[in-house]
Amino acid sequence: MSFPYVFESNFERGTNADWDSEEDTATPAQIDFPHYTELARHGMTPHSGAYCMRAVLAGQTDDGTVTEADIAISLDGLATIQFWVYFSNNFTATANEAAAALFELQSAGAVELAFGFRIADASTDVINFGIGKLTPTVWGTQAIQRGLWHLVEIDVSLDAGGGNDGAATIYVTPDGSGRTAGTAHATVGTLNQLAVTKGVLGIQDHLATTTGTILFDGFVMDNAARVQGELDRWNSTIRMTQSGHAFVGSGVIDNITLVGNGAASQELRLWDTDEALGVGGMGHPRIELHTTGTSEIVDPASMPLRINKGCYIELDDAVDSSALVQVAFASGWGSESNVIRHGLAR
Repeated sequence: MSFPYVFESNFERGTNADWDSEEDTATPAQIDFPHYTELARHGMTPHSGAYCMRAVLAGQTDDGTVTEADIAISLDGLATIQFWVYFSNNFTATANEAAAALFELQSAGAVELAFGFRIADASTDVINFGIGKLTPTVWGTQAIQRGLWHLVEIDVSLDAGGGNDGAATIYVTPDGSGRTAGTAHATVGTLNQLAVTKGVLGIQDHLATTTGTILFDGFVMDNAARVQGELDRWNSTIRMTQSGHAFVGSGVIDNITLVGNGAASQELRLWDTDEALGVGGMGHPRIELHTTGTSEIVDPASMPLRINKGCYIELDDAVDSSALVQVAFASGWGSESNVIRHGLAR
């Protein structure tokens, strides 16, 4: 397993900058990266931090996606893709329509694995997740609740080439519930696949009758089986492996730790802001930590620390650094209602 991941995107830049490209030809555009204050106006929040990716569907059929070439898998390779997804309370689609894709693994010229959703029965209006080669074809029976974040994990064992032995399993965990090891949502096998050269996240193959909002957050891909990331959304100790907001709003940090990897000098800066780094006046960092290239753990002396606007942790994303942030309390923390309340007040 690489450290921290082969590819990660927490959308905390408030843009598509983590990704190689974006495709969105709809008018108005379907894909954006809203601030939590904008989401609060609609009764929603990012899964973590201050930003996420949003797809707003209002009768268009154009694709709205971001693409990344680092999401590559060689023949006979293993990989796990993990991200959080949320359907708004007003989300709807035509029952029994062709499945819409939320994520695809693609080769140079074809789709090699597709994950997506459908509404199978108009009388129940239940959303189901599925997986398949070109489009989702094998469906889980678990009902995907609107107005609730769900963790999606896709375990991939790519075709070795010529043997049609590719396989994939999806696991789905609703926010607030513990992961059940080994309980698969849906599995597909005997896939004839080519080497994967990119991953595509967003909305594809939907009809004009698919309307509402879908949110995406916390995307990671790694070259190992099941990433097993943090499930406790409001854990008082937060591990940061990419620059972003530990929390928004005023609060107190008990401690912050920069964890060196022994391979390069690393830096951490803590900014008192709830906006993406470089947006507006940043002032001076409240904390600045450095390692010298040895395997160090560095703590500041001036703790606890009071934050007024939000806790943005700036890491050197070019090296394998991470930070541990111990949160005593924060106004935009502990529940979605707290984040929404603070976002509306902000």
